[in-house]
Amino acid sequence: MIFRSLLSCLPPLVIAFVLISLLWPERTTQRYGLPLKLCLAVGVGFGVLSCIYFLQLSLLGPSRLGLISIQVALPAVLIAIFFHNRKSLKRSPGGEPVSEPVAEYAFSRILSILFLIALLSTAVTFVFISLKKPHGDWDAWAVYNMKARFLFRAGDHWRDLFSQPLEWASPDYPLLIPMSVAACWTLIGKETIVVPALIAMLFTLGTVGIAACSVSALRGKTQGCLAGLILLGTPYFITHGASQYSDIPLGFFFLATLALINLQDALAKVDCKLLVLAGMAAGLSAWTKNEGFLFLIAVLVSRLVVTVPGNGLKLYLRQMRFFAAGLLPILLVLIYFKLTISAHSLLLPTEGSNFIGKLTDFSRYRTILDSFLRVGLGFRNWPAVVPLLAFYLLLLGIRIETKQRASIAGSLIALGVMLAGYFMIFVITPLDLVWHLSTVDRLYAQLWPSFIFVFFLIVRTPEQASLRTDAVSVPA
Repeated sequence: MIFRSLLSCLPPLVIAFVLISLLWPERTTQRYGLPLKLCLAVGVGFGVLSCIYFLQLSLLGPSRLGLISIQVALPAVLIAIFFHNRKSLKRSPGGEPVSEPVAEYAFSRILSILFLIALLSTAVTFVFISLKKPHGDWDAWAVYNMKARFLFRAGDHWRDLFSQPLEWASPDYPLLIPMSVAACWTLIGKETIVVPALIAMLFTLGTVGIAACSVSALRGKTQGCLAGLILLGTPYFITHGASQYSDIPLGFFFLATLALINLQDALAKVDCKLLVLAGMAAGLSAWTKNEGFLFLIAVLVSRLVVTVPGNGLKLYLRQMRFFAAGLLPILLVLIYFKLTISAHSLLLPTEGSNFIGKLTDFSRYRTILDSFLRVGLGFRNWPAVVPLLAFYLLLLGIRIETKQRASIAGSLIALGVMLAGYFMIFVITPLDLVWHLSTVDRLYAQLWPSFIFVFFLIVRTPEQASLRTDAVSVPA
């Protein structure tokens, strides 16, 4: 069954890899391009699979043969287009996005080995956690896997899942995770607990891979390995990934969007294909969880703020056209789901005057701020990571590459908007505030990979610090 589960994940990953390759600019991050595309294929693959399966159920009804046919025909078509484009494409000059190449020392090779060892250890740990909790934690078996089982078992009656939804089952949540699980079960023809655990593992390790590869492409191998090691060394990030919740997949798409935008800006080229992929990743974040809508707004606002003042509205609109090309197909699927199937949101306030009372109750603000600070500084009772990052920053200092200033500023603004949005959700939540604040650590888990990515773009690399020290120590 493990082999069949792995086999069911292969077609969506192939489809996504070929699709990403079609949209990948020539000679862009050649050194890290292949592993980066493989990691991105995890999210894009299951995102496309879930959309296809949802549309099939909605428009044609359940059919295992139909889904298998799509999963065979689509990669064949994409591969044919890819090779056709390869033959007709005239290669244009390009280069690595890193504006100033830095030397790699033996230290970077040691870090690479440590990173691979940590990655393998994490994979083994993930397997042991999954064996101990094969159904994941509460939200996994009570929400996502429950929905997947209903979608798989109900046949033509799958819409009944939303006719009288259980409040605790998050009836308004988008369906990327349960649709992906149900689609893989349909391809296999049988339910198995291996599939949701495997999807969770791929998203978790894929997030680490995107962080390590994108930072390596932008700031060098040493910095990229350190970024990956920090993620692998954050226990809650790994254990929460193994819980089969949707927070880590959501964080995957947050990180993928910001990484692709930063890579695009660092290229300083006319080709904006990476923005198409960024739009797709942002759309899939909204198809994963409702927080993705806030992230989409955050990205659009941050790009407006950093692009228009220096380069004008025309460039912003041009970039957004490419971004929208990847976003709109996913957004249309999501809008169709929200308008025709989804129930009301549990987080929308319905108390009328009580809503105004919450906005003006400053004790709520103090309670929320206290929870944000305690969880943020402790990060699930493992406080060593925050002082470690602070020490690294103080030791090496800050250096932001010229071509990356706007995209880094935009990333920081987007993360700031996300934190502010999360904060206000707690202010107006109709749920019990103390209970609701128990989920703050999950919100940090969503943003943690993106924060690590931006952090290592800002901090000076060890190679740059070493070169500066050597220059200062040379006698006159």
